[in-house]
Formats: sequence, structure tokens, C-alpha cells
Amino acid sequence: MKNLLLLLLLSLGTLGTSYAQDVSIGSSVAAELIVCGNSEAFTINVTNDFSTTLIGISLNVVFPQGISYEAGSISETTTYATYGVTESNIINLSSISLAIGDLPQDSTVSFTFNAAAGFDAIAYQNAGNSFRNNITVSYNGGNTTGQSDAYNILFAALSITQVTPMTKDVFVGETYTRQVKVVNGGSGSVNT
Repeated sequence: MKNLLLLLLLSLGTLGTSYAQDVSIGSSVAAELIVCGNSEAFTINVTNDFSTTLIGISLNVVFPQGISYEAGSISETTTYATYGVTESNIINLSSISLAIGDLPQDSTVSFTFNAAAGFDAIAYQNAGNSFRNNITVSYNGGNTTGQSDAYNILFAALSITQVTPMTKDVFVGETYTRQVKVVNGGSGSVNT
């Protein structure tokens, strides 16, 4: 009984203990992307909570099905310093790798990039999936993973609701006008 009580006391002493990560990942996402519309901005912040400078930093972003990175859209937004965020591998625009320069202790690097939604995103959403970017930061001595907040996609749903006239007898060389009414019953816009 005494051993059981000691074991319980030791267990309770460790319940409140939490272990800090060496790197924190923060992100903000566009509220929604319009399928086949303009790209929208996403932001990532990487903070070095480690006791020394992080070197050899690479960051990988894996987008959900139908979402792709806009090449060349990286823009570092860090205040008071620059850490040289660059594209290192963007062959697959749905899974990109970025390089980040050395990051001193208690420093944060911030940057934005653009991403767009394509047709495959509709099937992904219709299958009941949520849109979140998976983010992995690798550095000397480890890696940290995280996910962005969820975001939405909007897409058009076009229907032909009226054709006037429905039938027409036409003679060779004759021209006529037919009116077609197309309605967008979806939540996204179309411009073409």
C-alpha cells in the first residue's frame, strides 16, 4: 500500500509538466480561395525558442489536394532583420521547400507567399476534407511540424436555365440569334 501511494504521488507531480518545443510555427491563412480565381496570401512565422542559433533551416509546406504555390511569390516580412527566405525546391507546386538563413535565439522570421485553388480542390472538398497546410521546419538537431488553420474554397456552379428559341428551322446561309441564360448557383465567382 505504501508503494502504491508513493507511485501515485510521483505520477501526480509530473502531470503538470510540459516540455517546450525548440521551434514555434505560426501561420495565418486566406479566409477562402476561389477555384480558378486569383491567388491569395498566406503567412508563416518561425520562432527560435532554442538556446542557440539555428542553422541549416529548411521549411516544407505541403498543400491539400488542388491547392498550389504561386512560384516567385515569397516575400520576407520580418521586422528589423532579414534571414534570406528563398525557394529551394518548387518542382512540385503542391509541396514546396524553402531555405531560411541562420536564426538567432529568440528571433522570428516571417514571410508571405501566394497560393491558388484549382479544379482538384472541389473533389477534395466534396469528399469531406478540410483545407490545412502541413508545415515542417527542419534544422540542425531536429524538426518541428505543424498545421495551418483551416480555410475554405469557393467555386462556381454554372447552369443553363433558358435557351430561346429552343428550336429553329434554318436555311443555308441564314443567320439567327439564340439567347442562352447561364446562372451561377455556386459560392465562387467566374470572370471568363
